[in-house]
Amino acid sequence: MIVFKLKDKSGMTFIDTLIALVIFLTIVLFVGNFQIFLKTSTINMDKKITFLETVNHEIAQVYETNDWASLTTKTVSTDLGDATVTYSGYTAQTPMLTKKITVKLEFNSIVKEYDLERSVFYDK
Repeated sequence: MIVFKLKDKSGMTFIDTLIALVIFLTIVLFVGNFQIFLKTSTINMDKKITFLETVNHEIAQVYETNDWASLTTKTVSTDLGDATVTYSGYTAQTPMLTKKITVKLEFNSIVKEYDLERSVFYDK
C-alpha cells in the first residue's frame, strides 16, 4: 500500500481548499437549478390558470347567449397574451332535443375543444 506523506502542511491545505471549493460550487449549482425549476413551474402554472379562467368565462358567456348560430370567432385579451375562441359545428336540434356547438380555445400552445349542449326547450 502506497501512502502519500506530505513534507509540509501547505499541500494538505491546498487539497482541503480544493475539496471545499468543489463542494461549494456543487451546492451553488444545485440551488441555482432548483430556483430555475421553481420559476419555470410558476410561469407554466400561471399560463394554465389564465387559460382555465378564460375557458370558464367563455363557456359561461356561451350559455348566457340565446342565439348560438350568431357566435363568431373572437380574440380574448389576457394578462399573458391573446386567446382565440372559435365556434363551429352548430346544430339547431340534435336527436336528443338539444342545441349543440363546438368551442375551440387556443392560448399559446394550449388547445382545447369543448362540445356544449343546451335543451331546445331552454328559454330565458
